Amino acid sequence: MTLIVVLGVSNPGGYIWMTLWVCAMGGPLGALGLILWYGVHCGAYGLARSRGLHLRRTKRAWLGWITTPLAVLIMLSAILTDWPLRARFALSRPSFQSAAQAAVSGTSSRRIRFVGLYFVERTRVENGDVYFETGADMLDPAGFMYSPTRCTPSNPNFISQNWCTYSD
Repeated sequence: MTLIVVLGVSNPGGYIWMTLWVCAMGGPLGALGLILWYGVHCGAYGLARSRGLHLRRTKRAWLGWITTPLAVLIMLSAILTDWPLRARFALSRPSFQSAAQAAVSGTSSRRIRFVGLYFVERTRVENGDVYFETGADMLDPAGFMYSPTRCTPSNPNFISQNWCTYSD
């Protein structure tokens, strides 16, 4: 579930429906499962200790206790911040730079393809700005825009130099 949420929020537009569905369906069930799992383990451990039993601990026992809270923290940080989008775009930026230069010069193909780690459905050039459509935000197309004039740090959708996200 954590990987689905991180993947969903790493795309402009955020595959919002997929992310909301996972959170709505997995959230309450996941929370109930987490409470039951920790409750049973803590109860069994407490019962054993009260009866004078000493449970054997392995060196990796802490992995079972830390894995779930760590996954929840990663999922919440991915939803509340944009680190998955920035990390995935940073890895894909060289490919996007090449694709933007090809689009401006008119040598790029308009077919559907991968650019870096993103599936690009459509590429278009308008007034010197290059738009890479990678998905949809609720109803409108969304993706990345290359624009030396419009993508500045003052733009709220700014990602890195000359790059920002857009939603039509």
